Amino acid sequence: AAEHEAVVPVFIWAPKDEGMESGGAVPGGAAQLWIHGALQVLEKRLASLGTRLIFRHASTTYADAVEALARETDAAAVYFCRRYEPWGQKADAVAEKRLHRLGVAVKSFASYL
Repeated sequence: AAEHEAVVPVFIWAPKDEGMESGGAVPGGAAQLWIHGALQVLEKRLASLGTRLIFRHASTTYADAVEALARETDAAAVYFCRRYEPWGQKADAVAEKRLHRLGVAVKSFASYL
């Protein structure tokens, strides 16, 4: 945040990349509850800092949503938490390539294991 004029915190859900549209595993009830609670806590924390969490439901792919958001906000950089599932790694790699083509700096961070 100190390196850039503005920060746009975003949570993107892309069921197509997760295989849900083709019969892939939908997160179970406990996982959905955990994600919902975690996002509520994050949203409140961001509000206390004077910003808000943007939620995006990608109707196509994660890469499409990230690229569109980068264009909308004229992003200079995108920072994200890496995913370790094979579908997540693929989606992250595609998004990163597209962002680089736009001239957007990309930095990823360790997430969970």
